[in-house]
Amino acid sequence: MEGDLEQVDRFCELLCAALGEDREFASAVGPKPPAEIREAVDGLRYLEPDYRVWGEFDGRGLVVRSLEPVDFHPTDKTVNVLPVRSIVDAARYATVATQTVGVFPTHRKAEVRYQLATAGVQRVVWLGNALSGSVGIRTTACIRCTGS
Repeated sequence: MEGDLEQVDRFCELLCAALGEDREFASAVGPKPPAEIREAVDGLRYLEPDYRVWGEFDGRGLVVRSLEPVDFHPTDKTVNVLPVRSIVDAARYATVATQTVGVFPTHRKAEVRYQLATAGVQRVVWLGNALSGSVGIRTTACIRCTGS
């Protein structure tokens, strides 16, 4: 996410809350994170300010803010958020394992599409428009803090 640590941490707080909200046709509670994630996140909780964690292991969502990507694959409503200076800097974290990237605001897709394509990303979409429910897909979201 593009922003300073205060902006990124505020986004993480809001994201965690949104992950835990009931939807019109679905429960907010998903599968609990696997033991590998629980173990790794328990250790990260002690490493502030480089890492910060929101949420619990109850299936309502878990957000980890880190300065580098975490060493585990975030699944089951677990999200890893990295602060970057610019959306272009975020593109360096994409790999051939990153199928879809969501960008906000939409007009900023043009700034990163070529770097993402070169990294092997297959789809660059508006944030929130990636297909959900696909198992084994790594999704990177490049977003910009709007100050809210």
